[in-house]
Amino acid sequence: MFDPKQIIARAGQRLENPAYPGRRLAFIHSAIALGCSLVLTLISYFLNHQVAGTGGLGGIGTRTVLQSAQSVLSLGLSICMPFWEYGFVAAAMGYSRQEQVGPKSLLKGFQKFGPLLRLMILQLLLYTLLLTTAVQIASSIVVLTPLGQGMMDAMQLLAEDQAFLQTGVLTEEIMMSLVQAAMPAYIAGLVLFALVAVPVAYRLRLAAYGVLDGEGKALRALLSSNRIMRGNCLGFFKLDLHLWWYWVLQLLCSLLAFGDVLLPALGVQLPVSPDGAMFIFYGAQLVLSLLVAWRWRAGVETTYALAYDTLTENARVQN
Repeated sequence: MFDPKQIIARAGQRLENPAYPGRRLAFIHSAIALGCSLVLTLISYFLNHQVAGTGGLGGIGTRTVLQSAQSVLSLGLSICMPFWEYGFVAAAMGYSRQEQVGPKSLLKGFQKFGPLLRLMILQLLLYTLLLTTAVQIASSIVVLTPLGQGMMDAMQLLAEDQAFLQTGVLTEEIMMSLVQAAMPAYIAGLVLFALVAVPVAYRLRLAAYGVLDGEGKALRALLSSNRIMRGNCLGFFKLDLHLWWYWVLQLLCSLLAFGDVLLPALGVQLPVSPDGAMFIFYGAQLVLSLLVAWRWRAGVETTYALAYDTLTENARVQN
């Protein structure tokens, strides 16, 4: 029986006296991730100022080199970070099983680079297909309703535009009318996508755990997750609800980084320069994220890892 409260209680017990404290490992993991993000932000800030100072044709080569360096660094961090995050998931699986866990456990995501990469690609393709299909279905439905009249009017306006027929270039007026006319279809498509994608996401929720647990192939891990989660999606959703406070804290951490944009939008002017405000809120976001990770992440991730072990064992018993 999948009992969220029991899973949370058992996860807390597994973290009481480990050989390597879970909070310390969570602090190290988050400090490295946030430190890399900080370094990249500072480098990007410096490179942007350098690019701004290389005006004119004579600075084209320098601008190209600096912008390329910035793109490479951003791409490199974007590629590495998911595997670093999976490393802590692997460590949490070790805590849930009362195994020996340490800083080296954080490298497990990179050790499973190939299967995890294929898993992420398969999931991206699946959700892209779902989104495309949802938008197409929603568009077909909207066209048959009064909401589709705007799309028909915009297409009629486009067909009568001689400049577009001659040059193939859309005017700003027609482009805005097309965007506004297509908005009901996009919104309906996103709603339909959410209705389909959320259940699918829960069915595939344990795929990464399967890969980290030794599942050789990404597709096999997806099929295994679908089998294990059959009949357990509601229980896993209840587990998410029990941990709602953690996800709210994560959301607040993310929003804090945009404080320099949100406050002026609300009419609050800060007595500092725009760059100063950016770094103040970004620094506050880093500190708060580190504190949240140090205090609660080990417990939350161990809870989900223990849920995976519980569901996997239940599936074995039933078969």
